[in-house]
Amino acid sequence: MKNRFMSVLLALALVVSSFVGYVPAQQVSAATSSTSALYYNTGHRDTYATALSAAALAYYKDYVYDYADIASGSVTVGGTDLAASLTSLMQGTLVNQVAYKSLPTYWDYTDAEDGKAGTIYFYADRSTNEVSATLNREHVWAKSHASFQEQKGGADLHHLRPAISVINSGRSSYTMGEIDEKSAKQITYNSVVGGYLKNNIFEPLENVKGDVARIFLYVYLCWGQPNLYFDVSSDKLPAFDSDDSKNDGQKVIESLETLLEWNYLDPVDTWEMSQNDLAEIVQGNRNVFIDYPEYAWLIFGLEVPEGLVSPTSGNTTPGSYDAGDLSGLYKEVENQIDEKDLISIAEANRAAAGSIVTVEGEVIYVFGSEDSLSSAIICDESGNTIQLYFGNATFNYNVGDKIMVKGGTAVYHGVTQISGLVSKRVSKGNGTASVRPVEVTLAELNENIDRYVSKLVTVKGVVLGSKNAETSSTEITQTVDGVKSSIALYQPASYPSGVARTDTVDITGIATKRDDAVQLRVGSSSDYTLVSKGEGYSA
Repeated sequence: MKNRFMSVLLALALVVSSFVGYVPAQQVSAATSSTSALYYNTGHRDTYATALSAAALAYYKDYVYDYADIASGSVTVGGTDLAASLTSLMQGTLVNQVAYKSLPTYWDYTDAEDGKAGTIYFYADRSTNEVSATLNREHVWAKSHASFQEQKGGADLHHLRPAISVINSGRSSYTMGEIDEKSAKQITYNSVVGGYLKNNIFEPLENVKGDVARIFLYVYLCWGQPNLYFDVSSDKLPAFDSDDSKNDGQKVIESLETLLEWNYLDPVDTWEMSQNDLAEIVQGNRNVFIDYPEYAWLIFGLEVPEGLVSPTSGNTTPGSYDAGDLSGLYKEVENQIDEKDLISIAEANRAAAGSIVTVEGEVIYVFGSEDSLSSAIICDESGNTIQLYFGNATFNYNVGDKIMVKGGTAVYHGVTQISGLVSKRVSKGNGTASVRPVEVTLAELNENIDRYVSKLVTVKGVVLGSKNAETSSTEITQTVDGVKSSIALYQPASYPSGVARTDTVDITGIATKRDDAVQLRVGSSSDYTLVSKGEGYSA
């Protein structure tokens, strides 16, 4: 294989973890937590998928880096940019995160086979109709090597798999790879083999290796875990989820060569394709490496090998494949932003779905989910704004800093966002935004939210209402000239001491929306100013 692009694996890994976000690269499909929309997986294990499903074709409609366009030569893209765009696509369409405890409820459908009831145990590749055993929720990417536990990447239908508890215990959190099976310890349950273990390396069954490779690739990009095939030091790992406190940074597979060989030698089957369709119904996103296993080579700047069996290759029998020695790519280089690619924020807001853009602006606000920061707003000299999503990554900038960022664009529930590849500080601020918030009323936001989306605003004299646990929002109301208006505070930061429900406050935050629902995002308890106490409710 020839190295097509000047991309480097460690640099790519760190780039992937630096700005992972909910930034879709296409229209977001509907998703539902209800199992009534599901059906039993219609695919069959080990029957190669030789066509994309209708759902897959719809998912990539209008996506700027659809593999068919890359293969035809009508679109060209470097490996690093493609990785960022695919991250944006998968995270941006993940609009419904399921609960860890609920996973088995969905597996009854997503991990069935041949349209019949019965769950396929991962690793053992046997059905619950054949084997009776205690089921575990298996983190294929071991949680001790990740920034997640039972949230986000630790509760993802594209990642976690049902496994026999005894086999799961034997698999433990060992790095995966190739070993001499004859001299290895078999990991079994009642004579059912689920893999082999030797010298702290776990090798799955031959017809499970491709599944593992494609799950690893999904987690690597979608959840920004850089320690895919080499160990990563703690200072270069993503921040922990709120329920996690340990990530040893140990690689999950022994080498890039092994990863690519597994992806090649165990092709996508119809079961994986159907599982991808069903997971999309629930979560909204897909594992792109199931639909297009070719992406596995392209994101590392490598040519797709001949003979690959994939849903679109036209091949039906796997060829022979040896990844060769890729050690020359195991080195770190500086991944710089090229200032000649700089465009205005207005142009970025108009960019085609999935485009990679470079923009510059002042950080005017930082916010996230309740008290966990995950997003920022930057504003350029023309007053145009755009949202960045940095997720679990550490955001090394403060309000007032001027930064340059390169990333993928898309529209998430009606709001343009960027998931960045790399960023750098242009100038350091003093902790205060030069842009002052615009004073608006709730009625004005409801009447013309598109005018204010991603703008810093202040709303005065609003009453804090009750919290809706299902929507993670709090209703706020405001009465002006006898007319009451209301919108939602979505996942707002905690109230400061002395402020509670029914109090009247002034609020500064970011105006936004979720489809047709108008929202306000508040990033800090300091952005609430108490005006008057309410009825004495104590939160």
